[in-house]
Amino acid sequence: MIGAEVTGSPRVQINWVRIEPGGRADTHVHPMQDHGYFVIDGKLRVTADEADFTVGPETAVYLPAGVRHSLEAVGGEPVRMIGFFAPSR
Repeated sequence: MIGAEVTGSPRVQINWVRIEPGGRADTHVHPMQDHGYFVIDGKLRVTADEADFTVGPETAVYLPAGVRHSLEAVGGEPVRMIGFFAPSR
């Protein structure tokens, strides 16, 4: 994780994220932070409010603050991605 303890800035946090096949992050919301991902490998199913879509490598997903969302690794390989929060959590 790259956050305030590394950069000295509370404005952004960057994480390396890995979700194993079939793994998921249940529906949740970040009320104060914009949130997003850049998918490196695998297929990621995203449910955001009423939208439901699947993205693959070299795809960015942006979720504004307050959007309820869930994530799931679909397919037979792990999802590897870079995630961010702004401001930092």
